Amino acid sequence: MRFIFLSVFAFVFFSSFSGVDSGNWVLQKNEKGIVVYTRETPGSQIKEVRVINKVQSSLAGMVALLLDTRNYTNWIYQCTESQPLKVVSEKEMYNYQVTNFPWPVSDRDLICDFRIHQDSVSKVVSFTKTAVPGYLPDKSPYVRIRDFESDYLLTPLPNDSMIVDLRMRVDPGGDIPTWLINANIVMAPYKSTVAMLNEVPKYQWASYSFIREK
Repeated sequence: MRFIFLSVFAFVFFSSFSGVDSGNWVLQKNEKGIVVYTRETPGSQIKEVRVINKVQSSLAGMVALLLDTRNYTNWIYQCTESQPLKVVSEKEMYNYQVTNFPWPVSDRDLICDFRIHQDSVSKVVSFTKTAVPGYLPDKSPYVRIRDFESDYLLTPLPNDSMIVDLRMRVDPGGDIPTWLINANIVMAPYKSTVAMLNEVPKYQWASYSFIREK
């Protein structure tokens, strides 16, 4: 029943997320209420990944968790460092993040522009991260990730719950074979989501003037 419930929401999202979202998602994993899909990315050999699950949280609570970048090391897979660089406004910031890669591959660092938007009617929250690699000079010994984009869609449900729908595309750069990237593209967001669920209860105190609960 849980899988059917999530699949229904997935179908709705795939049909209405945006004009360019034509579907073609392939189910890769369905475990612990977390459903993971991948699909081919036009113009790239690296696949896009999508993770859908139900979360017990207020919208503000999830936004607080995503904005608390210093805590990323506790739930984002292999994240060893994360810190805000600049707060532009209450709905935009720049962040620096380092991800551990197994030897002999060099660790990667990433600078992202975070933007938050809430639809005034549906109350759906979009939390978008886009790479801005030139924001700071490259930093040895890391390889700077130059192609990254993710979008968390938070769709509110009754009783302080929501469907969290993550779409992510990342090219780690360097000389990592494409087949190896695609072979491991499901594991990292799945493990991050499992760990994220343990962190969510810590943020239920949160409240923001720019977030309206359903």
